[in-house]
Formats: sequence, structure tokens, C-alpha cells
Amino acid sequence: MLPIRTLQKVLITAFCALSLLFHLCPQATAQNLVTNGGFESALKDWTNANPSVVEVTKGDVIKGNAAEGENYIAIQSPDAKEKTMRRVITGLTAGQEYTLAVKTRKNTITELRIVVRNTTSKSYVGMIKPLSSWDWILAKCTFKSPGTEIGLEISARSPGGCDLDDIQIVPGKGDSLAKTSPSSFSSPSPASSPAKPVWRRSPRPRNRGSRSPATSPPPAARGAGAGRGGRRRSATPPCPKPSPAASGRTSRRSGSAAPPGSN
Repeated sequence: MLPIRTLQKVLITAFCALSLLFHLCPQATAQNLVTNGGFESALKDWTNANPSVVEVTKGDVIKGNAAEGENYIAIQSPDAKEKTMRRVITGLTAGQEYTLAVKTRKNTITELRIVVRNTTSKSYVGMIKPLSSWDWILAKCTFKSPGTEIGLEISARSPGGCDLDDIQIVPGKGDSLAKTSPSSFSSPSPASSPAKPVWRRSPRPRNRGSRSPATSPPPAARGAGAGRGGRRRSATPPCPKPSPAASGRTSRRSGSAAPPGSN
């Protein structure tokens, strides 16, 4: 018979293992109904693909790795004419909830749509319009299946380009799908590129002290120079004119003749 502590450890370990298995079960049972959704078999199962618009690309160091596997498709739309590749997905249950998921990168096609369509009424059941991203980003759309089959389309209706990979349709809300799947190669984002330098004229230093001898004119030059308004300033300030009384007294003291009529 096992000791009590050993038995407790065995039970705790078994409980943790069962909890982990229960948590991973939805991910293990989520089945992708889209065959060749990663384009590993080129454009097999897809119809109406224009080779001048859709190119199956193998990931490399220059072009960047695929989001899943080795291949992805690079869409180059030259104009606003509709260009659509499509297929039919079977094996669904009418009224059941499903999630469409796709990974895109470098999208500049404003009217790029991944559409789920009712094959009977031709109406939309779900749609994804990928966002612009310089690395792989996941987009999801949840819908209810109108029947046992649906139409799946990739439609470009404006000029631009986009990389596209790993298309999935899984039962439920797609909680088992990762939010993002970054690639090992990423191009620098325009928003993160260094800004252009702005050249500004630096303010001139204001010297409130005395001028240096090299730039300051000599005292005589400053005195003889022009002042404000074009007037020239003398080297010494002018003396005040003496009053008549003071002038007479000065004349007597110095012995000089006083002017007539001063007595």
C-alpha cells in the first residue's frame, strides 16, 4: 500500500493532466474544412484564379516567410475591375456556427474581400476585409451556415497588393485560433521609419555685456560717430552757457574790459 503523501501526489498529478487534456481538446478537435487553405498544393481546389493577378509564392529571405507552411499567395490587382477566385466548401451543418479565419500581410487593396456566400441565394453569409499590416495578422468572422455547403471567394475590387495565407473554416467561434501569427521576416513599418530632420536657424546669442576690443570701436570713434537720427555726437558733452550776470563778474575778476553799458 502506498503512503498517504505519495498517493496524494499521484492524485494531484493525474488531476492536472486531465485538466490540461480537457483544456486542449477543443484545439485538437477543431477541423479546418478548407482543403489547401495554405496553398501548399498551389491553386488546387480553387477556380477562376487569374495567374496575372494571383501568384503562388514560396517564402524566402527576400520576400518573407509564409504564415503557415512554405507557400502563400501574392495578389497584385492592377485596377478596380473585379477579380475573384472561388470554391465550394462542404461538410457543414445547417444552422451551426462556424468561423472563417485568414492571415494577410502588406495589404494595400482597399476593396479586398474574403466572402462566405450562400450557394443557393448567392447572398453574403460572412465577409472579411483585411486590414493593412506589414506583418502577418489574423482576421476572423463568425457566421451560421445556411446549409451543408457554402461558397468561399477571394475578391479584389481595387488596385493594390496583398499577401494571403492559411485560410480556415472551423466549427464554433474559433477560440482555438491564435490571435496573431508573426513571420520570421518583417519589413519596417512606414510609421516607424525615421522622420526627416527639420532644419531650424539657431537664434543668435544676445551678448548683454561689454563688447570685445576686436569689435568695439575706440572711444573717440564712438564719440565722433553718428547717433540716432543721423546726429553726430561730440567726444565731450557741451558746457552750459553762462548767464549774463555770471559773465560780468567773471570779466571784472579777470581784468578784462566789460562790455559797454554793463555799469
